[in-house]
Amino acid sequence: VIPSTVRGFAVTEIAEAAFRNSTRTESVEIPESVGVIGAQAFEYCAQLKSVTFPDDGNCAIGNQAFHGCSKLSSVVLPKSVKSIGTEAFCACTELEAVYILGDIEVINGRAFSSCPKLKTVIMPDSLKDIDWFAFYECSSLENVVIPESVQSIGNSAFKGCTNLNSIVLPKELQKIFLGAFDECTNLKNVNYMGSERDRLAIQIFADNQCLEN
Repeated sequence: VIPSTVRGFAVTEIAEAAFRNSTRTESVEIPESVGVIGAQAFEYCAQLKSVTFPDDGNCAIGNQAFHGCSKLSSVVLPKSVKSIGTEAFCACTELEAVYILGDIEVINGRAFSSCPKLKTVIMPDSLKDIDWFAFYECSSLENVVIPESVQSIGNSAFKGCTNLNSIVLPKELQKIFLGAFDECTNLKNVNYMGSERDRLAIQIFADNQCLEN
């Protein structure tokens, strides 16, 4: 448990690389006082199995903060979490479920890429952009519902999700960038929630052949 105060002073930040490569950290509870989890703060914590975020507060997860935490199996990001950094949970090879419950507008680049066991992803209604390579090579993903609020899906966002067989695309979607669904060899069911006229107005860049029909 990370304390909320030390010697009478509030703990407001977990420093960059503070616990990086720790072999003794098995669980972490983030106190409400923490506003920033620094870049690489828990990177390569090979024994880390659980992270608990507070329901209240304002917390930003830094770049690569939990990168390579190979025993982390699920992540619940409540309303206290306001942003997810680049590669924040990249290469968490045992990660199976992600629940994003806060008012997050962007899933940044490679945030959950190379998580081969990831099967369940719940995204918030506040989400506007799924950035580049966000779920790259999440080869266990089978079904994805993109929230109605999403306007763009970035380069290679779901590239290499070889078991992805169905996806629901929202009416508000404006752009699907280069290779967003490249190498999704099992994608058979693409359901668009808008009209045919709206669908034709979406900018779909190259290497998204599975969306053509």
